[in-house]
Amino acid sequence: MRAALKTFLISACLPVLSMAQSGPPIPKPFLEGGLRLTPARNPPDPLPAAISGVIRDRDTRAPVAGATVTLTRANGIMTIVALLEERTPPGPIPPVTTDEFGRFSFEGIYPDSYRLKASRAGYVPTEWERERDRPEAIVALRAGEFRQDLELTMARTAGIRGYVRDNDGRPLVGISVQAFGDGIRVHGPGVPDLTEPGSGSLRLIGEATSDERGEYHINELPAGPYVFAAGSALGAPESRSARTSDFAFSAYPESDWNNGARATVRPGDDLNLDFSLKPERRRQIRGMVVDQTGLGSIAELGISLEFRSPIGRFLRATGASASYEPEHETFTVSDALPGTYVISVIAIFREGTIPARGTLRFVAGSATVVVGDADVDNVIVTLSATKPGPADLK
Repeated sequence: MRAALKTFLISACLPVLSMAQSGPPIPKPFLEGGLRLTPARNPPDPLPAAISGVIRDRDTRAPVAGATVTLTRANGIMTIVALLEERTPPGPIPPVTTDEFGRFSFEGIYPDSYRLKASRAGYVPTEWERERDRPEAIVALRAGEFRQDLELTMARTAGIRGYVRDNDGRPLVGISVQAFGDGIRVHGPGVPDLTEPGSGSLRLIGEATSDERGEYHINELPAGPYVFAAGSALGAPESRSARTSDFAFSAYPESDWNNGARATVRPGDDLNLDFSLKPERRRQIRGMVVDQTGLGSIAELGISLEFRSPIGRFLRATGASASYEPEHETFTVSDALPGTYVISVIAIFREGTIPARGTLRFVAGSATVVVGDADVDNVIVTLSATKPGPADLK
């Protein structure tokens, strides 16, 4: 900004300097020691603003003490203005904690547009724009304004705990237990929105892994309809080394959860739910890659797996692995848990006779396989020339 100001003043003074060659004498201040430029006086800082309010329990209307309240700038426009005016831009605003009456206040803050958020253990984090379906996402403060009596409400979270055992009642270690919310959409870290309950759209909201006693605990769950599930098919591959076998998927509600049956979780609930799982074996998938492209021999071929767990999530790490035997054009998937797999094949063909030059063509094929209580054979993945992806290699 200062450099631009100097450029402007110099250009404005050029006509005066040209007059010095033919016109009347120029006053000494313009000539002695060259041009003397005086920066424009910085404008004063705007009058500070303030904001205060209260946090209440959404159900009981009681004040929420000990909540952390943060005020962050929504767009940073005033910071840019401060830099342009060569003033020190406002720094971050330290968070505050509500008192025993749930009250909070921010004083001496820079007038700007802000986002107001509150969080506390045992409550679902909340944000200003989600209060009473308020459309605006920001709190706008003018210079010298003192905005009072803002109110945010916080809903209590719920929890679920229990044990995971086998059919003989022995604790199972390292089993994933997951809570899937129905219609609970998450707007950023830990900020759920229950605007579409019962929509049938299951989203992972919380999870835990059973410990050496088979115990698990999922906390900080927002209220709403849920499906709770446990089993090796849900993942937790990092804990597989702690288990000697895998265990079948189980869900609650047990009856018809796939057609809309849900468990209702209310604010403040601390539910108990035990799972009894039966062991299951991993299986193999065997098949063949059939090339119908007519592009010649395959230069390279890769196989990838996607596993759809019984709850419908796609997982890439379930312990299963795929191998390809180019001589016989066959593949084998080992250690496959029961469930649905998408086997994808990408083949690379090289067109041209010069090994280091030519055109690479990528052709893909896939097959969906359902694994039950037995190995699966004779799976065919077809490569068709209708799906080429050319890439020039020069």
